[in-house]
Amino acid sequence: MKTSSVNNTIINSRNNQYQARKTNFKGGLTDILVGLDKAMKGSRAIQFTVEDMCGTNFPRSYKGLTAGYKYSHKLNWKAFGQEAIREFLTGPTMCTVPLAIILGCKKALGGTSNIHLDNINNMSGMLAQQVGLKDSKDVVVQFLNDISEDVLKSTTGCKVDEETAKTLARQLGEYVNALSAEKPNNLFIFDNVISTQVTTFESLSQVLSFANQDDIQTPWYRYLNLIDTMKLGGYKSIVISNQEQFSLWSKATTTIFSRSDELHWTSSSKAGNSLDTMKPDGAILPILDEVLSAQDKNKSLFISLHLMGNHIHYFNRYPKEFERFKAQDIHSTMGKQTIAQNANAILYTDFILDEIIKRFANSDSIVLYISDHGDDVFDTGNAPLRTDSKITRFMLEIPFVVYVSDEFRAKHPEIYARIKNATKKPFMIDDLIHAIIDIAGFEISGFEPQRSLFNAEFNANRKRFVGKKAEINYDETLKNQPRAE
Repeated sequence: MKTSSVNNTIINSRNNQYQARKTNFKGGLTDILVGLDKAMKGSRAIQFTVEDMCGTNFPRSYKGLTAGYKYSHKLNWKAFGQEAIREFLTGPTMCTVPLAIILGCKKALGGTSNIHLDNINNMSGMLAQQVGLKDSKDVVVQFLNDISEDVLKSTTGCKVDEETAKTLARQLGEYVNALSAEKPNNLFIFDNVISTQVTTFESLSQVLSFANQDDIQTPWYRYLNLIDTMKLGGYKSIVISNQEQFSLWSKATTTIFSRSDELHWTSSSKAGNSLDTMKPDGAILPILDEVLSAQDKNKSLFISLHLMGNHIHYFNRYPKEFERFKAQDIHSTMGKQTIAQNANAILYTDFILDEIIKRFANSDSIVLYISDHGDDVFDTGNAPLRTDSKITRFMLEIPFVVYVSDEFRAKHPEIYARIKNATKKPFMIDDLIHAIIDIAGFEISGFEPQRSLFNAEFNANRKRFVGKKAEINYDETLKNQPRAE
């Protein structure tokens, strides 16, 4: 809030007038009153200390000590120490610092009893007049609004209005039911979708073929893959990848992607870099632009963009300008730095997804976004973890987003309606190939309508068994797993 300089002549001229009205006590009564005043101040300090210790310091320190105990059965002494130090330092500071400021101001300027109420009212009126507000109460409201906005701005690095606040919540995966009715008609968030596996190779070998959890004995390479399926359906298949070309995790993807009509690797993937040295996913955008500009507009395209996404280490997944979240922004007793880096990586992935969508917004297109697996980033009290031997729901729960262009909506209203009606249905991504075929609109051997999320015959009662052995029922044993506090 900007204000012009305020003329304070009225206040200055009246100070001496009201200074003379200060009450004085003389004799022994003064010593008694001073003693009572000090006792009252001391009791308040003791009261504040006791209340702060019992209500905040001890409970939060205990919470840190027991963080993750349910899963590890070990006391978290590190978190206890961090909480105890923070609470026992900040608690007294909240009392002593304001007190020191007040005493300093009182010594320099005098007590508040020296300022008459009329002066305060005059100041309020002049402030209201200067900022153009009719009611001086509006000054307070405007001040609080500006402070709130400034706090959010300093935290996020951008001006935060209502729409931006919703976007920030979406970027961190905090989708709430209250916002669902306000989402754009072109964008759908599916909130009951999981991966079958917690590792890349095992997950994508099913996503990119007809292989699934119901027949884990048959290896993926004995099934028809997604790329050849789309080519048989009349689509030109193009792949752009920002993941490593040769590695333990890429043997299925590289093999399947090599079946495409066009296969493009970013500079870092062609250089044979490892998981830790791959460039941020923005590297795919100029390649995508070149690919789109060279295509026959009358040809149906199936384009697969293979992103690095949020694979560890998170700090390698975004450029410096997307380092919006810091450790101090994270409300957690564990892994603040790692959680902040993960949030930055999600923010950057959201930016990349938005840039991809923009490139298809003015054509008859649909964009599907999925992750091959999730991550347990201190969600259960443990360090970032993904292992088949200790599966948690956070390793399996993934984002699934579908965007349809205005032209797609107009030309395919029946498909649009089916997508819109499927956002709450339970789904596992080993059946993604059936959903894609259903949308693409061709028939092929191996397609099963009951496995397509967008089909009227979809089997919403399929038991979702996860893991390499397909022995863990997600809905019965993992879905309600609590998050560590």
